[in-house]
Amino acid sequence: MNKTRKLTAVLGITAAVSVCALGAAFASGSELEATTLPAIQEEGVSQDAENLKYLGVRNYGTLTRMENGQFLLTSSDPDAVNPEMVLNITNETLILDAVNGFPVQAGDLKEGEAVYVYTANFMTMSLPPITNAMVIICQLPQDAAAPEFQVIRDAEMASNQTSVTITTTEGDTFVVDQESGLLPYLTRNIVFLDDLTPGKAVLVWKTTEGLKEVGPGVAEARASKVVLFQEQYSTGE
Repeated sequence: MNKTRKLTAVLGITAAVSVCALGAAFASGSELEATTLPAIQEEGVSQDAENLKYLGVRNYGTLTRMENGQFLLTSSDPDAVNPEMVLNITNETLILDAVNGFPVQAGDLKEGEAVYVYTANFMTMSLPPITNAMVIICQLPQDAAAPEFQVIRDAEMASNQTSVTITTTEGDTFVVDQESGLLPYLTRNIVFLDDLTPGKAVLVWKTTEGLKEVGPGVAEARASKVVLFQEQYSTGE
């Protein structure tokens, strides 16, 4: 399931307070660093959650380069809540090639290039709003679907240990099996199916080819290739 969701309002009172403080910083022309924001902390959530990353929504549009290293993202969706938004590129922004998942330098992003952007789950209340780009998927192929950056919510290993059914925080399900190309991001470590654990993020290329029934139901897709990231993300639970 390939979703492009509309950017929504800031989540939670803590995030809203952060946005107000950030508005003043942006007005003065300063750049936003992701590390300056407090983690969204819900009642009853462990303090370990402060180390989690919170992935926002997916947006599609074209880029226009601005001053101070920022980009303007113009949505191609006429019904978008925010037709335009300003993106900050921070030292935590992942810019990934849509064909192979390799990192791309911000300086290599092209004017007018179509990209998928996963933003932080906060923005300023300015027009256009300003937010951090957490993940940018660029250099989109013309003849194939772009990969999706998703966070694992559940991972169920098959009884024969040859495949894992992944459910993401978006509610998508797909199968990773021994035929899927499973690679780590920027390390030489070998990764295995049991390394696909809740809270880990993956860049996944999906296909319906070779899809088989797994467990009680049928997954929506099979992963032809997966790049696994080691940072821990919030699963929203």
